[in-house]
Amino acid sequence: MQFSIALVCYIGVMILALAGMFYCAKKQKQNPNVQTYAIICLLFVLASAVGVFVETGVFGGSSASKKLIANEIRYARSGAFVIGDYLGKKFPGAQVLIIVNADYDKNEHMKKINEGLLEGLGATVKILAQAPLEPPKPAPGAAPQEYVPMEAYMTAERFDAILDKYPTATLVISTIGLPYNVGEMKLWGKPEAQRPKLALLNGDVHSLGAAIASKAIVAAVVGSPEAKYSDAAAPADPQEAFKQRYLLVTPENVEATASKYQSLFAR
Repeated sequence: MQFSIALVCYIGVMILALAGMFYCAKKQKQNPNVQTYAIICLLFVLASAVGVFVETGVFGGSSASKKLIANEIRYARSGAFVIGDYLGKKFPGAQVLIIVNADYDKNEHMKKINEGLLEGLGATVKILAQAPLEPPKPAPGAAPQEYVPMEAYMTAERFDAILDKYPTATLVISTIGLPYNVGEMKLWGKPEAQRPKLALLNGDVHSLGAAIASKAIVAAVVGSPEAKYSDAAAPADPQEAFKQRYLLVTPENVEATASKYQSLFAR
């Protein structure tokens, strides 16, 4: 078999993502928030697998592996549906901006999860856009890069640039977490009445307990410390599937949640 550059990249990303999943599994007891990163790693594994199949011309796969992937997608989709359902009912009439991964529309698994979010939001809100956080363009004359980790360009400045394009947004839902320098976002400098509400479908909330309590963040989906993983089929009802894997943290329940799961938030 001849290995193309793309195939090597797909395999490399898959190995790194698998390593990330194993690392998250080891760290789950110390920090339940790593489950969010495990889900992101899973999505990269799935995307890389599709790439490998395309490059090698292999589109098959065992029935068991297909069922496992479909099951995990059903669970991930339930997290998207539940936060969407909550936000749609809590903020009817909201002008919604959804921040997504740059390649979400090219990945069928990511698209299914995003569809769960839209289904949950329902018709009570207006979707302004599903805006991708795009990687920076190479400098003139520079060779294009095959892969740039999102963490390398996920900054407050780039988030602000997306928000500036949609000044009428009253609710922003990030499906990719927040930048490492989130405190530097221009968003926080706006008066509360003029600031769009912020919700997180994916992302580390360990240091964001106070932000949720103060309503700077109005909702976040996090991995449940009591989550149990098995090969049993996920419940068809997204609410029931959600209960087996996740928690919905809001300003109303963050104090009780932090008290029950003391490793969930920094103290």
